[in-house]
Amino acid sequence: EGTWDPVELLGIARSSDGTLYVSTTTGIDRIQNGVASRWVGADAKGFRDGNGTAAYFNLPRKLALDPQNNLYVADFGNLRIRKVSPTRQVSTIAGNGILGFTDGASTKSRLNFPTGLTVDAQGNVIVADTYNHAVRRVSPAGQVTTLAGNNNAGYQDGPAPSVMFNHPTDVAVGPNGRIYIADQQNHRIRVLR
Repeated sequence: EGTWDPVELLGIARSSDGTLYVSTTTGIDRIQNGVASRWVGADAKGFRDGNGTAAYFNLPRKLALDPQNNLYVADFGNLRIRKVSPTRQVSTIAGNGILGFTDGASTKSRLNFPTGLTVDAQGNVIVADTYNHAVRRVSPAGQVTTLAGNNNAGYQDGPAPSVMFNHPTDVAVGPNGRIYIADQQNHRIRVLR
């Protein structure tokens, strides 16, 4: 059940029990046992943490689940990374809503339209910070650091501080802990060892 405009479907994640989570323009829908329903997010764009449909999102993109079934959301239009607990509690773990490129404590950090994310074996959220041309990490303690990229679009391999990306849009972590990056405008898949 449930219908969506395909243009609005921006991300999907599957839990170990087969439940699907789908990001739409204003929130996250859940598909469980073939039934679709709104999981979190109101029916309008905006920003607010809270429980269930009391929370607001703005063009959430990619989704990722950790082993505890916490759902992480690249909230593109709000310049933030959000976390949704299994009890539907939405909180902000990175970004303060102000466009920028700043590491530091979770809501003091700044992002620039994050698109993709994943969770590594240590519980870090790895983020493709698309318009900062960087890969960022949010630790379980809420510290945001830059792993590679320097806010300048380009192409450069090498040590992490000198690496350049051009609109990275997604990330994945391999079993060896390496981070794979979809470097969109460079038309390449990159690896961070």
